[in-house]
Amino acid sequence: MKNLLFLCLTAFIINGCAKKIDDPLWLKVDKFQLNDNPFASNQGELTENITDAWVNMDGKILGVFSLPIKIPIIADEGEHNFIIIPGIKNNGISSTKSRFTLVEPYSIDLNLTKGDTASISPETQYYEDLTFWIEDFENINNLKLEESTASLASLETTNNPNIVAYGNYCGHIQLTDDDSLFYAYSTTPLTLPTNGRVVYMEVDFRTTHDLSTRFIQSKDGNTTDEAIATMAAQDNPKWTKIYFNLNELLSVYDNSDFYGVALRAIKNKVGDQDIYIDNIKVIY
Repeated sequence: MKNLLFLCLTAFIINGCAKKIDDPLWLKVDKFQLNDNPFASNQGELTENITDAWVNMDGKILGVFSLPIKIPIIADEGEHNFIIIPGIKNNGISSTKSRFTLVEPYSIDLNLTKGDTASISPETQYYEDLTFWIEDFENINNLKLEESTASLASLETTNNPNIVAYGNYCGHIQLTDDDSLFYAYSTTPLTLPTNGRVVYMEVDFRTTHDLSTRFIQSKDGNTTDEAIATMAAQDNPKWTKIYFNLNELLSVYDNSDFYGVALRAIKNKVGDQDIYIDNIKVIY
């Protein structure tokens, strides 16, 4: 009798578990779309590389996921509120997933039904109170980056339709055996917040050679230059967006007179190397 009761109980548990597996609630989250915010200042070309999302349901975190993703939901059928928070990889490093707090989260109410898949195509936009410094290479006679006197390679613009992906022009640096060093810096001093407000630098790049991003600060006439991170050479060059968080450096140099950004490359590969850049932004 005890064995029969045990078998019945086991069968009940197995059947119950099987039913839950057979009839889950499913949620599919697509990649984010970045839209123009009509109330914000000029945001430049709306390129993005939002790779991850913090998914919340009814105020509780379900997890952090790489997009797109399809996930099972443990919940009752009916209407639920979902908040999808955009996430990026700081400095392009997979292990440094971070909420991208310069853009808005996406909220939606969905009616969930067992066995069905509810889909979300999240959209976002920059917050309206942000400040943008932008070099998009469209004003080819008045670039906001200038080569240093030590730079051997030049920063040029190209409108090659086989290269340009956004707008009409992008920046081009060619490293050769003779022109093996490149260094260019922002010509206008940047006044950046040091009160903890989030500050990011964004760059679109396509390159066969490493390109270093640099942080410049000046205090009482003494100027220093520090590496932020590197845009690594690509085996099959294609346009990629990368994000650099500047807050750690700003916390170190929180009393400087002004700030700036720079780009540097020192040739260390055989043959001519081509670096293309576009949509450089400092946002805060």
